[in-house]
Amino acid sequence: MSRDQRSPWTWINLVALAALAGISFWLGASRFPRFLHPIVLGAIASLTVTAVYVLLLLRFRATSRLSTRERHQARRFQDIMNSPHEGLWRFDGEGNTVEVNRRLAEMLGYAPEELPGRKWSDFVHEEWAATAGGIFERIRRGESLRFDCCLKRRDGSPLWTAVASHTDLDAQGRLRGVLGLFVDVSEQHRTAEAQAEALSLLEATLESTADGILVVDPQGRIVRLNDRFVRMWRIPPEIVETRDDNQALAFVLSQLAEPEQFLSKVRELYSKPDEESFDTLRFKDGRVFERYSMPQLLGSAIVGRVWSFRDVTDRERAEAEARIAMERERRIAQNLDAALFRFTLGPDLEIRKYEHFSLGAELLFGVRITDLQADPRFWIDRIHPDDLRDVVRPALDRLLDLQRVVIDFRYRTSKDIYRWHRSRLIPGTGLDGSIHVDGLETDVTDRVALEEQLRHAQKMEAVGQLAGGIAHDFNNILTAILGYSDLLLSRLPKNDPSRRSIEEIHKGGERAASLTRQLLAFGRRAATTPRILDLNSSIRELSPMLHRVVGEDIAFDLSLGESLGRTRIDPSQLEQALVNLVVNARDAMPRGGTIRIATDDVVLGDDDTEADPDLAPGPYVRVIVSDTGTGVPREVAERIFEPFFTTKEPGRGTGLGLATAYGIVRQHGGRIRLLPGSGRGASFEIVLPRVEGEIAPSAAPRPAEVQGGRETILFVEDETDLVALGREILGMYGYTVLTAGTGEQAIAIAERAGSSIDLVITDVVMPGMGGRELVEQLRRRNPALQALFVSGYTRDTVLLQGVEEAEFHFLEKPYTPQGLAGKVREILNAARRPLGRGAGLPAR
Repeated sequence: MSRDQRSPWTWINLVALAALAGISFWLGASRFPRFLHPIVLGAIASLTVTAVYVLLLLRFRATSRLSTRERHQARRFQDIMNSPHEGLWRFDGEGNTVEVNRRLAEMLGYAPEELPGRKWSDFVHEEWAATAGGIFERIRRGESLRFDCCLKRRDGSPLWTAVASHTDLDAQGRLRGVLGLFVDVSEQHRTAEAQAEALSLLEATLESTADGILVVDPQGRIVRLNDRFVRMWRIPPEIVETRDDNQALAFVLSQLAEPEQFLSKVRELYSKPDEESFDTLRFKDGRVFERYSMPQLLGSAIVGRVWSFRDVTDRERAEAEARIAMERERRIAQNLDAALFRFTLGPDLEIRKYEHFSLGAELLFGVRITDLQADPRFWIDRIHPDDLRDVVRPALDRLLDLQRVVIDFRYRTSKDIYRWHRSRLIPGTGLDGSIHVDGLETDVTDRVALEEQLRHAQKMEAVGQLAGGIAHDFNNILTAILGYSDLLLSRLPKNDPSRRSIEEIHKGGERAASLTRQLLAFGRRAATTPRILDLNSSIRELSPMLHRVVGEDIAFDLSLGESLGRTRIDPSQLEQALVNLVVNARDAMPRGGTIRIATDDVVLGDDDTEADPDLAPGPYVRVIVSDTGTGVPREVAERIFEPFFTTKEPGRGTGLGLATAYGIVRQHGGRIRLLPGSGRGASFEIVLPRVEGEIAPSAAPRPAEVQGGRETILFVEDETDLVALGREILGMYGYTVLTAGTGEQAIAIAERAGSSIDLVITDVVMPGMGGRELVEQLRRRNPALQALFVSGYTRDTVLLQGVEEAEFHFLEKPYTPQGLAGKVREILNAARRPLGRGAGLPAR
C-alpha cells in the first residue's frame, strides 16, 4: 500500500499493536501469583494482541473495499457529469439547483455556473407547469420516476426532454436531494407531432370529403370506409357493425339497376391490380354514382385498392334540366316582349346589317322583322337626338374597343311617342375581324318611372328630416311662449286690458304648435294626435281592459289615424277579435315588450284583392296589431288561422283564438292576415269595408283640476328659457325644484341631493349626455327614481333615441303649465302604488 493510500485506520492499528506489546512486557515483568507463570502470561498477552490485530485487519479490509466502491461511483458520477449526451441535474429537497453538468447547461442555453441556487421549476415551460408540479410532489414523497418534461430555454423556446429521476432519502424517509438525468428528445417529439398531425389530417380529409371512400386489401376484404360511403349506399348500422363483407356486398348489389356491371368491373380490376378505372353506376331509385378506383401503393408494392364514389344525381338532373331549359329559353326568346338581335358594326359607328331578330322585336319596335332587316338604320333613326348624341354614340365607340355597355335612352315608337328603352350590348370579333354585337333591349319606361318616384321619395325624406329638425327647435320656443302666456293669463284679472293681447299671443302659439305637429308628422310619416271617431272610440274604450290583460311588463301603444272612416261591425265581436289578437301577442312576449294598435284608411285595388275573391276592391279601414315578440315561423304562418292549431303548451291554449278572430272578420266582409316581416315580432292586419253613416259624437271628458305637491324634482333642460319656465311652473304648484342645463350638471346635483329627488324631468336630446344616458346613471344610484322625458320630437322619434317605451313617461313639446303639472302629479301618484311597474307606462 502506498503512502497516499493509507487510511486513518492503518495508523490506529499500528498504535494498538504497540500498546499491546507494552502491556505484554509489563505483565511479564510484574509480580503476579506464583501459579501464573510469566510464560503463561506472555502467551495470554500474545493471543490477545493477535485477536485484536485480526479484528483490526478485517475492519481495514472492509473499509478499503468501501472506499474503492465510493471511488468507483465518484468516477462514474464524474463521467456522467462530463457526458456530452445526457444532462445531469442535482437539486435539493426544495427543488433548488445544487449542481448541473455542462450538457444540461448547454441544453438550456446557460453557463453551468449560472444555474446553482435557482429552482428547477423556473425552467419548466408555462404550458407544462401544472403537470410538473404534480410530478415533483411525487418525487418529494420518495418516488423515482421516468417521464417526459417540457423545459424552457433561455430564449423562451420549448425543450422536450426524457427524464429519469433518483431520490436520496435520509433515515426518516425525508428527501435530501434529487438526481435527474435529462435527454433531449425535441426532435423525436417534433417527429411524433408531425406524424400525429398527418394522421389527423388524413382522417379529417377522409371523413370530410363529399365522396364515399372504400379501401380494400388485395383479397377484396374491407379495410376502411368513411361515413359518407355508408350514408351514400344507405347501409344499415347492423350490417356495418357485423363487418361482414358478404352482407355489405349483397346489400350494395340489391340497390343497383345493373349489378352485374358492378361485379364485372371488380373482377376485371382484381385481374389487373395496377390499373385505374372510372365508370358510372345507376340505381333502381334513379340515383347516379360516379365510381373511380386506383391501386393503393406502399412504396412500389400494391397493398390494396381505393374506391371513390361520388353522387352525381343532382348534376345529371341539372344537366337534363339545363337541356330542357335551353330549349325553353330558345322558345321564350322567340316570343319574348324584349328584342334579341345581332348586328355588324362598322368602324364608322354605322350598323352594317342585322343578322338576327327575335319575334319580340316586332312587339318592342312596332315594326315587322322583314322591314327591320331591310333598313339597318331604323334603330338609330328612332332614338331621341339628345340621347343619340350623349348616350348611344359614345356607347357604340366603346363597342369598337370590345367593351360591354348597358345604356338607357328614349326610343320613338310606331305611335310616335317616346318610351324608355334599356339595351345591353355585348361585342365580339368574327373570323374576318369584323365586330359583331349581341343585344337585348327591353322597355323600362315603368322602371324609370319607379326610379323617379324613388328619387322623389328620397328628396321628400330629406325635406322631412329638415322639417322635423326645424319643428323640434321651434317647439322649444313655443314651449316658452305658451308656458309664459299661460302663466300671465292665470295671474291677470279677467278685466285687465292686457289680457286680450296675451290671449292672442297664446292663440298664435297654439296655431304654431299645430303647424309643428304637422311638420313632425310629415318628417316621420306617422300619424299625428288621433281624434275619436267610430272605430278609434271603440279601441280607446277597450284600452283599459287591454292594459289589464297584457300585464304590467308589457307596454301598450295606440297610434290611431285621424279622420278614420266608419265601418259596420258588431262592437262586442270587434272587442273579442282585438282581445284575441292582443292575448296572442302577449303570449309571444314572455319577457315583456310592446304591443301597438294602429288604425288608418286604405283603398284596396285589383292587385290587393286578386288573391281573395271574396274581397272587392274599394275603400276600407284598417287595424294593425303588432308586437315585438318571437315572431311567427313560416311553417306556422301557413296554418295560423286553422281551428285547434296551436304552438302553445298543453293546457295553455285551445287554438281557437285566431280562428275566432278570422271568422268574425270574414263574417263582416273583411280580411285578416299576418303581414310579412323580418322575423322579429308579428303584425296582424284587419281590413273592414268603409261605409257611410252618421255617428253620435262622444262627450269630451271634463278636465280634472291639477293637484300640486311637495316632492323634489330635478328639471334638466339645455334651453335656458325653458329651465326658468319649468322652475316657475313647478314651484307654483308647491314642488321643490332643482335645475340643471346639462346631464353632467344634473349628476353633480343628484350626488349632493342623495335620495331626496323623487322625479327627474329631462329633455331627450341634449348636447353631450342625452336624457336616456342621464336617467340610466341616476337610476344606478337611486333605482326607484321616476323619470319624465320631454322632447320637441314625437313619441316614436323618442323611441329611436334608444329610450325603451316600457320604461318611460313622455311629454311632447310644446306643453302647457297645466299639462306639465298634471303629468308630474300622475307619475308621482302612480309611483306610490304597490305595483310599481304600472308607473312606468306612459299615459294615453
